[in-house]
Amino acid sequence: LTSAAARAASRLGALDSFVLCRAPASMAERRLRILALHGGYQNGKVFDAMRTKDLQRRLRSVAEFVCLDGPILATASPKDPLAERRSWFNWDAEDPCRFEDYIYRSEPFTWHGLEDTFAYLDKFIEEHGPFDGILGFSQGAECASVYLDQYLRQEERHEAASSARESSAAPSCEPRSTSSETSPSRAQRPRFRHGIRFLILVGAFLHPRPANFPKYCADAAARISGIPSLHVFGEGDEYVNPSRSQELAGMYEAAQVYCHSKGHIVPQSGEDCKVYKAFLERFLPRAHAQATGPKR
Repeated sequence: LTSAAARAASRLGALDSFVLCRAPASMAERRLRILALHGGYQNGKVFDAMRTKDLQRRLRSVAEFVCLDGPILATASPKDPLAERRSWFNWDAEDPCRFEDYIYRSEPFTWHGLEDTFAYLDKFIEEHGPFDGILGFSQGAECASVYLDQYLRQEERHEAASSARESSAAPSCEPRSTSSETSPSRAQRPRFRHGIRFLILVGAFLHPRPANFPKYCADAAARISGIPSLHVFGEGDEYVNPSRSQELAGMYEAAQVYCHSKGHIVPQSGEDCKVYKAFLERFLPRAHAQATGPKR
């Protein structure tokens, strides 16, 4: 194992490092499985029991949520697990709880621990997947966005190398088809990490970008294509201004935007859940999508 993979494996050693929200197999087989990444300095248990409780209840006919703990322990709480604070990366190398000095910066800087977190997610998804999509809130959304972008870039390089090898090996006189039947577009192919087909990013932002992943949304040419995304943010968000979330949504070619009236939260009202459900139905079998509706 690489050092990153080894560290990820040690973090997955205990079964209580994550929360699974399971349902009977007869229902789960027809529902989408969504990996949920909490905000910074929260944890999977709080995200499951408080931050997304109504969302899960209202969408239980179409989706099953798996709320995972971030691998970085910022503040331990042996007597009260709900008070434990975890994160997906650190902005301050010395103080994992320090972030206010960084959140409003515009220039890139290092997001410490992100490489290890990606190995941690890889291992968890391989062992507990498959998952149809990822929902991330705030820091969890940032982590998910960079994670998927890095894989799509790796896949592009792999496909380019494969095409180059095929071109050099094929007889020069052999005609090549360029039709969509033999060369499907990126959006038509299942080109997602571990089978993941969509992203839901709540309260996310583009800047500051991670200096340790310099190609991530570096310019207009670095837009993220090939994965449908739903970007959710609040008009009253005083922590992440809506314009910052709009900026990130603009970097996704297949983005859907939903602006609610609240602040820096995962919105969960009946009206909010209609938006989530309409987005998710695109990935359900048609018969199942027609038979379900949001719960009140």
